[in-house]
Amino acid sequence: MRRVRERDVLYVMQLLEEHIPVDQPHRLIVRINEQGRQCIRCEATTNGKDWLVDIYGKHFFYVSIPPRGAVTFDSVRSLVLFLKSIFT
Repeated sequence: MRRVRERDVLYVMQLLEEHIPVDQPHRLIVRINEQGRQCIRCEATTNGKDWLVDIYGKHFFYVSIPPRGAVTFDSVRSLVLFLKSIFT
């Protein structure tokens, strides 16, 4: 099983905390997806809207913002810009 690197998660979380406002502190959960890959799930609420990001590394992210559905990104910049466009 591939493991996500701690430094990658810290880097992504630092950018999310700097650029995306949240109503309460982020919730982080270690999880295994259906393909057996480990990720860190970041759950948060901004302006009353729940959202989550599964962090698989520095270059792959799965984002879900109900009822919009899921989107994937391959760069931190794209991830942050997407979330900023929704929440700011």
